[in-house]
Amino acid sequence: MNLFILVSLILQKLMRIMKKKDCDTLFEESIILVKAHSLEEAHALGEQIAIHSEHTYDNMYGEQITWTFRKVLHVFELDDTPFETGKELYARFLQVKKNETVDTVLQKYYPEYE
Repeated sequence: MNLFILVSLILQKLMRIMKKKDCDTLFEESIILVKAHSLEEAHALGEQIAIHSEHTYDNMYGEQITWTFRKVLHVFELDDTPFETGKELYARFLQVKKNETVDTVLQKYYPEYE
């Protein structure tokens, strides 16, 4: 019996430029691996890791940038096969209307790739 499960978590972090109230918000989604005894423990470990990664720094324009953890978006249990090239770490389904094109889906879910 496997005592640990390997889990891929998606964490959401928010970036703020401290003196700018009118700038767009930037979110970062990062995928991390966690070894835990349960999905609940993996979720808690993911939160701890994300909270420890919060930080503030001055960018090259002298603006103070702050990254803060917002939430664990998803916990994805991995199977116990060995890690090798092509191992799936995360997957999700996007349900779209039957007449939507690939370009429309990309614009909706991945606008940064336009």
